[in-house]
Amino acid sequence: MFLQWMSVPARSRRRFRANGNLAERGLTPRQWYVVDMLAHGGVMTAGQLGLPPRTLRHYARLGLVRRLDFPGDEVRAALEALGWPADQRQDWSLWALGPTGQALAKRRWPFAPMSGYEVWPLQRVLHDAIVVEIVRLLAGYAWEQGWEVFWAGTNAAELRRGQEEVLEPDSLMVFRRGVEVRAVCIEYHNERGTARAREKVRRYERAFREGDLWQAHWDLEAFPLVLAVAHDPAVFRGYLEALRERRDRPVTFYGKALSSLLQGNVATWKRIDTRQEENLFPNTESGVLVGPH
Repeated sequence: MFLQWMSVPARSRRRFRANGNLAERGLTPRQWYVVDMLAHGGVMTAGQLGLPPRTLRHYARLGLVRRLDFPGDEVRAALEALGWPADQRQDWSLWALGPTGQALAKRRWPFAPMSGYEVWPLQRVLHDAIVVEIVRLLAGYAWEQGWEVFWAGTNAAELRRGQEEVLEPDSLMVFRRGVEVRAVCIEYHNERGTARAREKVRRYERAFREGDLWQAHWDLEAFPLVLAVAHDPAVFRGYLEALRERRDRPVTFYGKALSSLLQGNVATWKRIDTRQEENLFPNTESGVLVGPH
């Protein structure tokens, strides 16, 4: 279910078949990297994928990826308005899995890869690209602190009880260093107001009570912390109001403004119920990220 975070593989002619026979000639490690990243994240800019446009155009001819029909200048303007650092040199084209990539991902992973971006408006598409950027920033920082990083996108991390959806995090990340295991769920709010945040508190507390479900599906002993990212301060007020209504708070929520995170302020987050700043990635092995059992 989890994808181990890694840098872009070096260019190689060596090819690997998934399960031995998914493609007649197999894929290179770099091609599998792109398929796996988009299977979990759904949509990424060329800059996020870290590959030159010529390579992505070649992958598109193979059907592994497809470029979404949004002008790069429009994508850049929308992201910069949210605080994304301006970079005139970056390629702002948006990429999702193509038909061959979708077929390969469905056979490689036990969940349906992300899809549907061809018919969605830009704001909805960018929600998922921003979630990937949040994951990238957290993964990069944790990697520097010596953690191994594992990532499950929203479809991989989803909890279901039969046909009922219990919880659908935007992403789940697990960090391992020696015997330490830390886990966080990511929730990015591109909306305004308090309603969705209040609903998230209710859903996470319901999921916490389904201990057999999340422990088995996520292979965790402790429930993850929840990292909420938003650009409207009312979102955090919604979390705080919902938490104050509860005597028991089995799930711990942290918040950070998207603009602050995009500026590189990755380690320190504000715990929403206490309003205290905490370093989620201390250098000491304190276990601060281990959530409630």
